[in-house]
Amino acid sequence: MPTTYFQSVPTTNTIDLSIHFYLNNKKQATLAVNESATFTFGADTIGVGSDPNNASLYQMTGSNVTITPGNIAYVSRGETGQMLLQYAIPNGTQNTVIFQSS
Repeated sequence: MPTTYFQSVPTTNTIDLSIHFYLNNKKQATLAVNESATFTFGADTIGVGSDPNNASLYQMTGSNVTITPGNIAYVSRGETGQMLLQYAIPNGTQNTVIFQSS
């Protein structure tokens, strides 16, 4: 499964539910509503909500993605139930990693 690797990247949750980041079914981190944190880990799945059995959304990008230092990232909702991990260097081109149910 493709993985997104955060390398000391400030990341913000902009949706109205908690976001949980997983790698190989092991929780790596959680962001509460409007919370920000700087991350260094890999994630292949995002869980949404406070329920331990929350919806799992899987990375749909075909290959691994590495987000390097200097980028800023945030999680937002897509129009069709996807979660979008968007990132860029300030004033740079925005990139998007899509997470959705399989």
